[in-house]
Amino acid sequence: MAKIAIVDDDESIALAIKDFLENEGFEAWHALDLNQFFALIRDNRPDLVIMDIQMPGGSGVTAIKNLQKSTDLAAIPVITLSAMPLAMQKQWLTGSPTTVRYMEKPMDLKSLLKEIKELLSEGGQGSGKD
Repeated sequence: MAKIAIVDDDESIALAIKDFLENEGFEAWHALDLNQFFALIRDNRPDLVIMDIQMPGGSGVTAIKNLQKSTDLAAIPVITLSAMPLAMQKQWLTGSPTTVRYMEKPMDLKSLLKEIKELLSEGGQGSGKD
């Protein structure tokens, strides 16, 4: 079973995604800020990260770049989830060695699930319910 980390300062969004993913057969956990995310990731390495871009206390872009610098975390695929336009999200992460997909809020959960399954199948991870 694939583990998915959700990082979003809007707890209602984080919990809605977490509940949806658990119902789809994934193990999911969430962090409300980047400090909490980096504390949790040390002991609970995810197979995929869903990351908000704009959060108080730090940018999701900075967090993704920090993941890229870590040899044991750089291979974790990331889906950005932001109210920010896709073109702006892509501009900040162009040339990223990490696999990054981009989605805008509000998101469609079925589209999110499709992206997750594609990324996990590319990495050879379990993809929830079959």
